[in-house]
Amino acid sequence: MIVIPDDEFDYEEFAAREFGGGKRPARSRRLWIAIVAAILLALFAVSFLR
Repeated sequence: MIVIPDDEFDYEEFAAREFGGGKRPARSRRLWIAIVAAILLALFAVSFLR
């Protein structure tokens, strides 16, 4: 078991190193929003046509 003193531990640096740092591209988020919007629109159209 490794003990690291709290005053030397940098959580931000640790998270960036472990999880790749940086944010997800905005393009990816827009794609998911478009997919969800298309699914909701399709569900609305199907329920409206019944």
